[in-house]
Amino acid sequence: TNKTSYLLRPHLFIALALLVGACDLTSSDAPGTPDTSCAFALGTDAALHVSQTCGVEGADGSVARPYRTLAEAAATAQAGDTIALAPGAYVGGLVLAGGVKVIGLIDQHVSISAGGEHVLKFEGKGSSEVRGVTITGAATRGIVVNGAAISLGGVHVKDTGGVGVYVIGAEAVDLIGTRITGNAGVGLIVKGSGKVGIIDPIYEPSPRQVSKVGIIDPIYSPGSSISGNKGGGVAIINPIYSPIKGDELAVAHLLLKATDVNGNGGFGVALYGAGAVIERSAIRNTVKGAKGPWADGILITMGATNEVPDLRIDAASVVLDNARTGVLVMNAARVSLEGDVSGNGFCGAWV
Repeated sequence: TNKTSYLLRPHLFIALALLVGACDLTSSDAPGTPDTSCAFALGTDAALHVSQTCGVEGADGSVARPYRTLAEAAATAQAGDTIALAPGAYVGGLVLAGGVKVIGLIDQHVSISAGGEHVLKFEGKGSSEVRGVTITGAATRGIVVNGAAISLGGVHVKDTGGVGVYVIGAEAVDLIGTRITGNAGVGLIVKGSGKVGIIDPIYEPSPRQVSKVGIIDPIYSPGSSISGNKGGGVAIINPIYSPIKGDELAVAHLLLKATDVNGNGGFGVALYGAGAVIERSAIRNTVKGAKGPWADGILITMGATNEVPDLRIDAASVVLDNARTGVLVMNAARVSLEGDVSGNGFCGAWV
């Protein structure tokens, strides 16, 4: 199956899928079947461990004496620390120092939810990470990052009452095999930050050639998805600008690669003064948003800088079936469009 091939293929998440520190490796009703209820990701021996099943009173965060709640671990975590979560449903609404890592167990159910303003908030400098976790339920924002670099890997941010991921002043933003879906606001907002990468590093187009490009093969989709967010898909606002120079595509502010941007409200990708390279991706089915007639696949307009942005869409990408325009350019910009732009309600590209 597709899922089996995904798990067996070597990739950067494979270490997180291995189990260590299990309290009970066999379940009573299925002898020989691993029980991951007290297991942690490989390489987290020195972490602050949290397990709803194996947590103890007087915990010290070790594998043998894990905390019972995420809040206990967050209270002691400092920049450079890792919080390792065993499978379970945890309560968030927490503020963490920049540079803290929160690591769940890939392909096991690890969720963090909160009814307040946010689920997780990272404050201050440092390289923060969230991996192998589902984030859900916050009133306004799922993950908030203020000043820290952030990497999300194998994360699903869904069904919040506002923005899925909100980043200000980060040196870098990396979404790797991450989904942001069904949020009431914009899926991802990045303001005044460095380079942004949204990629699925292990995605391969289906050999069945069902569609023009593998990215929109209905039975084989990438793990990287920004979909169904009512306020818009991805907004890059007033970045620390790094325009494309020659063929050095890696220096674009936004790299969108092997990602499905599908069914968002208002816009799929909005670039306010930012440049972007879009490779092997689909920006499609954008619908009218709540704040006006906008229903554009890609919107590019001037931000706070006078730099002229670059937008490059490669031949393996599609901008399809958006309710208004496929690509809307509202200021001076350099645009290279090689992909398929068709089925859009008003026009393919309006410059």
